[in-house]
Amino acid sequence: MSKHFDDSTFATNAGTLLVSEKKFDYFWNQRSALDRFIAALTGERRTQRERLGEHLMMADARAAVVAAINPLLVAAYTDELDCVAMLRFPDSLAVEYKLTPGMRLLTVNSYRGGVFVSTDLEPGPSKIDRWKNFHPVIAEFVAQDPKRVAKMHTSIDEDEWSRCAQMAFEYLQRPKLKVRRGSPFDSARAASVTLHAPPQDCIAPAS
Repeated sequence: MSKHFDDSTFATNAGTLLVSEKKFDYFWNQRSALDRFIAALTGERRTQRERLGEHLMMADARAAVVAAINPLLVAAYTDELDCVAMLRFPDSLAVEYKLTPGMRLLTVNSYRGGVFVSTDLEPGPSKIDRWKNFHPVIAEFVAQDPKRVAKMHTSIDEDEWSRCAQMAFEYLQRPKLKVRRGSPFDSARAASVTLHAPPQDCIAPAS
């Protein structure tokens, strides 16, 4: 039984991953000192740690690709909505993980209901149409075991990788490009970060 997820639904390709405490702390410490102080008083830190643990273990593992390096943008795909969410991360992660445009990563997605589709998502023709938003978490940046993450890559077929890459390229062509904050605590929120200059070192279009 999960504490933070609906047990009446289940992922078709569950992540079955564990959280790295060091990586959790990296994102947690990006929050303001005041936010962290309040979280310590209210127990929010413990709740967020539990929630992320259940997310990586139970939510849906899908394709993600590095869309650009400057700034660091990662496109996370969902088959439920047949689209990508574009996530902005600190540029230092590109160096730490030796990322290059088009490099394959793994997103672990949970889903959200509602009346309207999130404003930054453009559902594709293969959408299943059960959900209105999703919460993507990039496994490489938060999971404990890189070998397990790499193994999960093999559960995703080539068509999905290709579709994710093509959608990443198309997303970058949008005018007045807005992206989501990539932190696992923020990435369910619709894109709110406006890029004031075109990204550099971007993924190439499909040949």
